[in-house]
Amino acid sequence: MPSTLGLDDDLDPTVFCMDVEATFDLTLPEDTFSRCKTVGDIFQIVLERLPEVSKSGEGCATAMCFYSLRRVLRQMVPHLDVRPSTPVSAFGRLPMEAFCRRIVVHERLNEPELVMPGWGYVAMICAIALPFLAMAVKWPVLPAFLASGVMVWLCRFIPRRLPAEVKTVGDLVRSVASRNVARLAGKGARLGPKEVWSALCHISAAHSELDLHPHQIRADTLLLDTA
Repeated sequence: MPSTLGLDDDLDPTVFCMDVEATFDLTLPEDTFSRCKTVGDIFQIVLERLPEVSKSGEGCATAMCFYSLRRVLRQMVPHLDVRPSTPVSAFGRLPMEAFCRRIVVHERLNEPELVMPGWGYVAMICAIALPFLAMAVKWPVLPAFLASGVMVWLCRFIPRRLPAEVKTVGDLVRSVASRNVARLAGKGARLGPKEVWSALCHISAAHSELDLHPHQIRADTLLLDTA
């Protein structure tokens, strides 16, 4: 089992903490990363800072999240039979950005993670590299910079998609629920140590530089890359 998330000691810890704060709707101490060495250390801090009211719900966060997503999907894809086993490929040409906006606006949930397709990353790299290529071959640099700026701006409109590991509605529900445990707790869902740990494992896996699966995260998994 991997012993570290592989985070580097630069921007990664800041973004990781921001995701933890958004997921659990709390503010972590500024010295969190200087005090915490492992995922288990973060887990203890989160448990200590959760308000008691968030620990008293009885509903199932995953079930509540499923019904929220099903409402949105039925509005956008009326013919779709939405079940946990329904493949996301059945969404057809559903624009994922619009789907996410509805989740945020109508269901008051944090949106699911979306990723750019491979060709999108290639397009961005080409756009950024264009001015350097122009300097290398002695092309006019100013037009190359202008063209690069336009290309980078256009990259904003590249349609994003769900991660490859999200294959069914059930996968999508678990992903969204793990990013909204505090908001679902506010609607009556359980938020005990088990739910906190599961959500924290999903966050840790998403930020890991080693492409870890949530079930590979342990309490003694180190946060930073110690190599």
